[in-house]
Amino acid sequence: MPFPPKEVVMLRFMSRGFLLLFCFFCVANATTISGTVTDSVAGTKLANVIVSVNGQGFTTLRDTTDATGAYSLPEAKIPGNFTARATVAGYITKSSAITIDTATATMTVNFAIVKIDTTTIAGIISDSASGTPISGAIVTTSGGRRDTTKDDGKYVFVKMASGSYTVSTSAPSYVGKNTTVVVSGTDTVKANVALAKIAYATVSGTISDSASAAPITNAIVSLRMTNGTSKVDTTKADGKYSFDSVATGTYTVRASAIGYNNRTSPSTAVSGAAVTVNVALIKIVYGSIYGIIADSASGTPITGAIITTSGRRDTTKADGVFTFDSLAAGTYSLGVSAPLYNGRTVNTAVASSGTDTANVKLLKIVYGSIYGIIADSATGTPIAGAIVTTGGNRRDTTKADGVFAFASLTLGTYSLGVSAPYYNGRTVNTTVATSGTDTANVKLLKIVYGSVSGTISDSITSGTFVSNAIVTIRANNNSPARIDTTGSDGKYSFDSVAVGTYTVSVASKVYNSKTATANVTTSAAVTVDFALIKTLFGSVVGIVTDSTSGIGLKSATITVRSGGTVIKTGTTDADGKYTLDSIPVGVYTVRASDSAYSTKSVTDSVKTSLTDTTNFKLVKPISAVIAIRKSVPGAMSVFATTFGELVLKNAASAGELKLFGLNGKLLYKTNFTEQTNSIALPKNIVGHGNAYVVRISSQNSIYQKSIMIP
Repeated sequence: MPFPPKEVVMLRFMSRGFLLLFCFFCVANATTISGTVTDSVAGTKLANVIVSVNGQGFTTLRDTTDATGAYSLPEAKIPGNFTARATVAGYITKSSAITIDTATATMTVNFAIVKIDTTTIAGIISDSASGTPISGAIVTTSGGRRDTTKDDGKYVFVKMASGSYTVSTSAPSYVGKNTTVVVSGTDTVKANVALAKIAYATVSGTISDSASAAPITNAIVSLRMTNGTSKVDTTKADGKYSFDSVATGTYTVRASAIGYNNRTSPSTAVSGAAVTVNVALIKIVYGSIYGIIADSASGTPITGAIITTSGRRDTTKADGVFTFDSLAAGTYSLGVSAPLYNGRTVNTAVASSGTDTANVKLLKIVYGSIYGIIADSATGTPIAGAIVTTGGNRRDTTKADGVFAFASLTLGTYSLGVSAPYYNGRTVNTTVATSGTDTANVKLLKIVYGSVSGTISDSITSGTFVSNAIVTIRANNNSPARIDTTGSDGKYSFDSVAVGTYTVSVASKVYNSKTATANVTTSAAVTVDFALIKTLFGSVVGIVTDSTSGIGLKSATITVRSGGTVIKTGTTDADGKYTLDSIPVGVYTVRASDSAYSTKSVTDSVKTSLTDTTNFKLVKPISAVIAIRKSVPGAMSVFATTFGELVLKNAASAGELKLFGLNGKLLYKTNFTEQTNSIALPKNIVGHGNAYVVRISSQNSIYQKSIMIP
């Protein structure tokens, strides 16, 4: 398509309100920002200060002050609000908000920056009693600085900025100390620290029997500080223990010995002087439990009874006796069990060094049995092969006499599940109340079977039967379905259909599906006939062409869909024509697609035995290439007159390209290097007959041009 005349293009842009976009060129004016940087106190001019100006969408401008503290930033071409900064080592960086108006040729921005004051913190670490310098003391500051004293006890921290610091001091055998030091100005701050020596003491005592006062040998004694640290000692024959070099603090003494209850002393403060802590332990009193396990009815001792308590276990012999020795005073729970007896749990108390008697009588388990006959409910005839189940996974199968039996059942109520081929199953409950046999006869109701059959025929043509129709019968209780296929006579049949309600369904390739209900109540046959309506078909034809040239597209794909299901698919011939036959009557989505074109879909209605025409004009996606021609340095021309070509000001340049629609929406952006000659836009970004705005940012400058895609 040729370019429209300039007047037409201009009028089109004016009618859309985009005259400014079309005529927009980068701003030619620029502002020079300059000034000086001085010390805020001394007023001296500062050299080597970095001064920068930056902001959103603006490439940073930067300069360094000379010996007179002066700087200059030319070529500030974009108007707006920005931030200017002055930065140099030893001073606090200062920022200033500025507004650039490119109509103003020059702008002065001066900076007076504050010097960072530093000083020295120094001191001597000494003994608080003798004043002797302490060697090896570790001194740290809250700023993370660290020093270790030598023989003269001195430490030093240089170049400390103004502020408040915590100086922490520690040394072996001394109590640590924290000191607050405030630094202001440049004068050295003295911070001497005197540390107090840690006072050590001895903690000792005797561990004895609380009743006899006799010393206890091999008692384990631990000295525990409140922070969790501890020391351990073991008593000798005299029951004595001792801990040396005990630092000032609060401690407890804990003593334990075999045959005694553990004991912990009250908290004791230790500060330099020797401390005595004696601990008297209470002897553990042991006793025993003795008893006989016997039958509750006859009193006969039970052999092999198992008795457990507190992790201990004993088994009775022929005399039924059990015993547990060396039990500490207290209450014990005895668990008693024996084969063929109900288990028991009894509690008994050991209160002294004597023996507690705990005789236990067990109740013998009573067993019974269940016996019965499974028979036909109508004739009373025993049923062979009936399966009877009860709790405990027990199972029996009847023989010809229909008898089942379960022996050795504990007393209680049982649920019997009974099933047999061709009979309805049953569940009955029975109770075993004594050691005798409980009778539980069960009668089952025979399942009645019938049949379902019928004929599938054409609903319009009399005497025409539908062959190869698939007939499905399914019980309403969701049991498995049964399937039959009609022959040339259109007949189907299902035998051995149990009494109940069924759904019968028919499906055929050329007929509409149909469903009916069959009620089987007796052994009589049930007839369910179907008259099917033939499925009606139509055709879809058409031609697929290029939207611009009108030429037919060969091998384009045509797809007919109903929802997400593909009904029919085909391709166009050399002239772009297609025909899709045997499509059932209905409403469909017809889609034409070609790898080189945009896909297009339409909604179409297929009518009875008719041909519907659906033509497609497919649009070929286009690609556009924007050429970048870099002019000789210093050249002033910005845009070439040819379509889509932009000229950069400098030959050695890189930057960013953005493409906008006339509505201001960003459609595409990319970066280019110094070697880039052209940029190809992705397909479907631009279209025929549309106008766009191209913007290039390069070397602190922005170039913009409106283009038309023919």
